[in-house]
Amino acid sequence: MKNFLPAVSVIVPVYNAENYIEECLQSLLDQTFQDFEALVIDDASTDRSVEIVESIAPKFDGRLILVKREKNSGGMVAIPRNIGLGLARGDYIAFLDNDDLLMPTALDELYKITEDTQADVLNASKFFVLQGDAPRKIASFEKRPPVDRPTLLDDNLVQRVDDFIRFHFHFNVWTKFYRRRFLVENDIRFPELPASDDMFFSFYCLMRAKRYVRIPNPFYIWRVRDDSVSHEKLTPEQEVRKWITIAVEGTHHIEDFMRRTEFFERNPQSRYAATNRIINDQLHYLQPKYRSTPIPQMNELIRAELARHSTDTTTLLSQVINTLNVLRIQLRNEQRLNSQLRQQLTQLTQLTKEATK
Repeated sequence: MKNFLPAVSVIVPVYNAENYIEECLQSLLDQTFQDFEALVIDDASTDRSVEIVESIAPKFDGRLILVKREKNSGGMVAIPRNIGLGLARGDYIAFLDNDDLLMPTALDELYKITEDTQADVLNASKFFVLQGDAPRKIASFEKRPPVDRPTLLDDNLVQRVDDFIRFHFHFNVWTKFYRRRFLVENDIRFPELPASDDMFFSFYCLMRAKRYVRIPNPFYIWRVRDDSVSHEKLTPEQEVRKWITIAVEGTHHIEDFMRRTEFFERNPQSRYAATNRIINDQLHYLQPKYRSTPIPQMNELIRAELARHSTDTTTLLSQVINTLNVLRIQLRNEQRLNSQLRQQLTQLTQLTKEATK
């Protein structure tokens, strides 16, 4: 099927997913819509993932392409995702994580809705959650009511930025369906960052899509795992380096995008609001470390990490400092409240003892 041109390209990054990848790919084989290709990008797995993919590949009748990277990306899923984008031949693109699943009618529904609405991007408000042996349940990350029918988003970009900063849109890419021509014409790819690459990608799509359509269809099954890469335990030093790097380098990416977007040149308030939301999101991941690590130690780690980066990010650094100050104030208030509660509990315990004498 060398000359096969599919309607849909499904990009599946893989890393050490031997316990899940067969079920993941089987959910593609079970699709009622079969006019697709599966682009499986293995990120130098050290387990049996590649062997399992190769064993199931014949069932796809030439519609599965396996790319075997020799060097691991260091946790940057953006790299295999971008490789998939470069290889994709379908009119539309979907993303599937290596431990997740698609509902059997997912591609059929998405393809028909996109054709009917001529959408650049479909955004599903809801998805299924699979955790252990518990029954599957419907969930949403978006902080607003879902739609009950395909709904074209207003093209007011000020409103879109406002919705973005209010978490009315979530940044995962697996609840979306993309027109490939739209991505190519707007040169939208994933920035190569240790995490949060999907936030930038989703924001770019939100701001560039002329036809952005929200849909009610929960087509994706998200598996919650305690042992996933995103749940790796990092030292305070590693955590600080990771999130400060994303904040600094991510800001370079977002500012470059905004310089090339006339709307942001004319609307500096929207520009600041969107950048601030993105920076704050990254730095708030440091909050747990602030709770478990002495504040002076965290401050020193952050100062050292900021010193590693270029000094041409004055605006960013001021935002970083402001956000971290807010985190420190919140933590001190929590500590003060906890101290007060402990004192009150001690007093109540003492009064109880005296009352029962």
